[in-house]
Amino acid sequence: MHSAPENPTPRKGTEMANRPSSSVKDRRWKRVPLDVRVKAVVMEDGRKTVIYGRSSQISEGGMGVTMTREMPKGTLATIIFKLPGEQDERALEAEVRYRNGFRCGLEFLGISLQTRKELLRFCTQASQYTVPRWRLLRNTRGDDQA
Repeated sequence: MHSAPENPTPRKGTEMANRPSSSVKDRRWKRVPLDVRVKAVVMEDGRKTVIYGRSSQISEGGMGVTMTREMPKGTLATIIFKLPGEQDERALEAEVRYRNGFRCGLEFLGISLQTRKELLRFCTQASQYTVPRWRLLRNTRGDDQA
């Protein structure tokens, strides 16, 4: 009978899967789910280009999005979106800090104190009505015998 090595070498392409995930307590801002349409205005070859997508989460400091095409890490963009219950769209400057295919982590840049407070208020209110992701996963597997 063969035993597995104590420190197996990851197979090619599995490095991300085996990397420890960042802890929620290590993050600067608490994230909450948000599914809204997003437009990213970027400069390409001296011209403004619009890339469409959807958000997956938001915090007072940034937003997780899935776009219709790749946006390289470091890309600067104006992110246009509307929070639920708001009449007007917001246009915030952001930088792509993380990218995996069409998924991006955006950090808002140079936002006003007022805007930061509004985002924090939205996130605080939304988190009161959000079911934790681990709870949803448990329920979909049928593990919760409540």
